Amino acid sequence: MTTGEANSVIAIIPAAGTGSRLQAVLNRPKQFAELGGKPILAHTLLKFQHCKVVDGIIIPTIPKHIELIRHEILGPFGLDKVLDVIPGGESRQASVWQGLTNARKYNPEIVAVHDAARPFISPDIIAESVQVARKSGGCLTAVPVNDTVKRVQENQIVDTLDRTELWAAQTPQTFRFPLLVRAFERALSEQFTATDESMLVERLGEPVQVIPGSARNMKITTPEDLKIAEAIMRLVSNS
Repeated sequence: MTTGEANSVIAIIPAAGTGSRLQAVLNRPKQFAELGGKPILAHTLLKFQHCKVVDGIIIPTIPKHIELIRHEILGPFGLDKVLDVIPGGESRQASVWQGLTNARKYNPEIVAVHDAARPFISPDIIAESVQVARKSGGCLTAVPVNDTVKRVQENQIVDTLDRTELWAAQTPQTFRFPLLVRAFERALSEQFTATDESMLVERLGEPVQVIPGSARNMKITTPEDLKIAEAIMRLVSNS
């Protein structure tokens, strides 16, 4: 994809986090932890590389990791859809904003934001999220909550929530590019911090449609998560 091309889809994969719980065990950020012989980040990027509707990928990361990603992940795994590896921010929200700012030069129609440490996302779910965002403006990938959820204050239950209305947010979270930029600009002007992109768009009063994700689309955060991911990898390899 060339600068200025229209009707394009760009994925932003923020990889600037350190993953302190895993890093304490592995002595390296979680996105570089080995999973099935490849770094977690490589697995994640390959899913977007193989998704036909994705035109390009931008990776905001820690500045000192830029060359590491270029030489140890992009080249060895043939990730030629990656357009830019750029310095991220001090938070996830700041890193995604850096990715959006960088994406302006490509004039994208749609942008999909995905966690670097969710390596089991399927290209089909990515493509569906793009299709839904193109029609409705915004799309959140999520799974229904199966457990009973309690609201607790000072170690006391104050309410039991209706789980039939509760969904656990995953990524990708996919939006029309101008809409997500507008949501971030408002958050910046109001110094508001959200836990995901959908929350920023919701604050504009804009609808965000939900599509089913997958129980396998887990986020690897702890050493225990990595063990579960290794089990999933073996299951996938043997299926």
